[in-house]
Amino acid sequence: MNVQAVGDGLDSNGNLLINGGQIFVSGAPNPGDGALDYEGHAAITGGDAIIVGWSGMAQGFGSDSSQASLLVKELSGTAGSNIRVLDSEGNQLAAYTASQAFDSILVSLADMEEGQTYTVFVDDQSLTATAGLTTE
Repeated sequence: MNVQAVGDGLDSNGNLLINGGQIFVSGAPNPGDGALDYEGHAAITGGDAIIVGWSGMAQGFGSDSSQASLLVKELSGTAGSNIRVLDSEGNQLAAYTASQAFDSILVSLADMEEGQTYTVFVDDQSLTATAGLTTE
């Protein structure tokens, strides 16, 4: 699923569960909308998700998750920015081209493991972080 939002991207007035598939979200151009927006809890137990949006509205995955993720608020990009995720050995796990500007990235991939480090690239910027089961 590929979402280019004009409001909230993935929006739930209750709980949200991602348990498979591939989800790519470019959040709305308005910093008042969330690329991932939920009122209850959000969890990921399978699949691949790259969700980019605005840090002021950024939400991550909660303690019901069984798959590791990263929430990165230190990198930003514009429409057309290339996002890549590499493991600690330099293997590329995922890539995505954003369709709108952003300053936060939520990544959860089936190949990610809790406690392992991953490097997220946005064009020529990069940040290395440790994946966890909770990114709220």
